[in-house]
Amino acid sequence: MEKRSGLTDEIKAVVGLDVDGTLAPPNREIPPFNQDFLKGMKEFGFCGIFSSGKSASYLAKQAKPCDIEYWFAENNGVLQQNGKAPVIIGENLQSVVELRQQLGLTKKQEGISKIHLGKEIGEVFIEESKLGVLTIFPEVGPIAHKVNFNEKFTRFQIADNIREIIKENNLKLMVMKPHGDGAVDIIRLDKYGKPIDKSNFALLCQQIFEGKLNLSFFGDGENDIPAMLASDVFAVTFQNGDPNVKSAVISKGGYKGYVTTLPGPEGGIFQGVIYLAKHDFFGSKSNDTQLYAQDFLNSYLKQQRIFY
Repeated sequence: MEKRSGLTDEIKAVVGLDVDGTLAPPNREIPPFNQDFLKGMKEFGFCGIFSSGKSASYLAKQAKPCDIEYWFAENNGVLQQNGKAPVIIGENLQSVVELRQQLGLTKKQEGISKIHLGKEIGEVFIEESKLGVLTIFPEVGPIAHKVNFNEKFTRFQIADNIREIIKENNLKLMVMKPHGDGAVDIIRLDKYGKPIDKSNFALLCQQIFEGKLNLSFFGDGENDIPAMLASDVFAVTFQNGDPNVKSAVISKGGYKGYVTTLPGPEGGIFQGVIYLAKHDFFGSKSNDTQLYAQDFLNSYLKQQRIFY
């Protein structure tokens, strides 16, 4: 992965951005007003990085209209730069294959599929293009805009049963708490037995960028907390964020944790950038950044686009 130098004369303002719930409604495209905002932010030394549980190919499509160059996919288990091949981070890929076998899935099976939970067999949706994790949608509702299947299990049944399978077969995997968007993510453990998750956000940024970094992370779900808790990361969440995320952000104390008064997809990102700019996150360009974000926020509110 190529290193990138000099975004500003002083610092590199690197902002990790969750996608679903932060920039877009779950499982939907990023709205044009957020796309335009991110594209314009590059003028101020801003480097946005998508950091999501989604696949690298999904994030590539979301990144293009936003002019985003890097994305950390699959809860930061896969790293990709625009125009480069995705890079799988960490070990224990074989455990994912073995879990698939236990569930009655083939090595690369995706889409609408039947899985086996003990004596029970039922249809689920396996999220496509995942390289190092397994993501299951057992409920139709959150993805009804694109697929339909004979729903049998809840996300919580899937999570509990797969935890038992992992334990019984000593697989180097972990089931994350089911997401609000309906997904159940099964992620890998590293060689030390720790989850390969967004806790590696700061480290990956340091491997990519040269010079002094100011780091921030915007997110709304519990899988974002590991990135937010790092002492050198400014954490921003939203009015509609998960209560546990809000608590984690507030617990940082001082000025390194901020909860916006607007929802993530609907103006929260503008408020978060204004907050960072007020605390000199963008160095010599902080004042200009604040004015830019404030203009976007004012225009957005004037058009009354708040749907939540």
